[in-house]
Amino acid sequence: MAASFQTIAAVLINDRTDKVIHNLLQTDTAFWSKLPVKGRSWSGDVAIIGLRVKRNGSVVSTIGNVEPKPGQQGFLRLTVQSKTVLARCQIDLLGFLAAEDVKGSLAVEPADELDNMLNDIAKQMTRYAFIGGGGLQGVGANAPGSPIGLVWQHSNVITTYGYHGRFDDIVVNPNNQIRFIRLDTYQQVGVDRTLTGISPSTITVNANIDTSTLPAGVPCAVLLVGAASQAFNAATISGDNIDTPCVFDPNGDPVGAFVGDPTGAISNLTQPIHFGNDRSLTDPLTKRIRSNFAIVNNTNAQGGDTLSTIEFLKLYGAIRTKSGKRPTATWMSWNTMNALPQSLIGTLDAHMRVMPQEAVKKMDPTPALPSEEDNDSGYGVSKVPIMCSELCPDGIAIAMRYESWERLYRGKEEGVWLGVNGPGSNPLVKLQGETQWGATRALMPEQVCTEPLSNGILVGIAAPV
Repeated sequence: MAASFQTIAAVLINDRTDKVIHNLLQTDTAFWSKLPVKGRSWSGDVAIIGLRVKRNGSVVSTIGNVEPKPGQQGFLRLTVQSKTVLARCQIDLLGFLAAEDVKGSLAVEPADELDNMLNDIAKQMTRYAFIGGGGLQGVGANAPGSPIGLVWQHSNVITTYGYHGRFDDIVVNPNNQIRFIRLDTYQQVGVDRTLTGISPSTITVNANIDTSTLPAGVPCAVLLVGAASQAFNAATISGDNIDTPCVFDPNGDPVGAFVGDPTGAISNLTQPIHFGNDRSLTDPLTKRIRSNFAIVNNTNAQGGDTLSTIEFLKLYGAIRTKSGKRPTATWMSWNTMNALPQSLIGTLDAHMRVMPQEAVKKMDPTPALPSEEDNDSGYGVSKVPIMCSELCPDGIAIAMRYESWERLYRGKEEGVWLGVNGPGSNPLVKLQGETQWGATRALMPEQVCTEPLSNGILVGIAAPV
């Protein structure tokens, strides 16, 4: 909503404490900012990433003078399309002038609107980094849609499943279909069903999807498909005019597959088509771009099960075994992190360590307090720190190796103002026939996991009591 006399003059303050409050609310952007930024060459809005997934198998020992058969490296190609993120603000000049005359009023200046919108963009980019839409998902009517979350119950009778993921902007209507993808083979389970309900902890469909035959510890990705969530519909993977429709409701909010969003961590690790490569194939090369998953205690309970550090160790063990590498950090929501120390009350867990921030020794100078943006919970498991963000969905933990991720940008990383004289010009533009001035900010980013095997997701964490 534009700043106006009604919205700014009603707030009376003695000093500009609104700025302090705003800064406290906008500090949780560490997750997005920690992912590395890589420079890539773009052809239109498409960049190609060469991905090494196989070693040269000719390195062998031998007796005598017989040479091994020649081998070579194995590569896949990730086809990445930039997304577009836009933000707009308005300033009511008459309201601003009127508010200036009200003693002690909060006069929202043009700089406030612009600066605060930049912080809002950072916040939204962090949200996308967790639960953004799918990447280059394929083409045609059978394109697999976009992952929105995960379920873990194994049953052949239920229609409501324990669920953690994106929910607050998912629209329930007959055109939105749900598809389950088993995350050991990335193949579909059962048939598509109609979405009839969704919440932070459950998802409901109109008929059962049989997950009873899945091996223990294998969750499913939940994909949103259907008429209102169409995927890429033009056969132009190799070109630069890929169509990325995003359906909007009457309020201007996005509906459906969210293929216009930058690709989030959940989508990167669970989408069946990983930037043009089908993970469900038996090809040894595409198996190397699968990720790792675990269910807490392999439970079938709708509410999940109690978290313990052994669950992290099982996931970390799978990551180390398959990739040979160690996660940098494990991310979860603050609510989910609270379930961990609660489970340790009255018990001794040798795998857990509490990491005091800047412990003071005698004669040491007073240490600086940790930054609000560090998001360090103070806990770690097997030397992997636990990081927290309120934008991470409850009930899941994402183990990430930062070096296996890339943030890509077409154009400037920080984006540009779309001024009246083109990008980079004066951002404030007067709206014709109105006493309003507006400004638009544009970014063209994408987020890509180049080594999914060194990452993983733990799902089915019960909420703390």
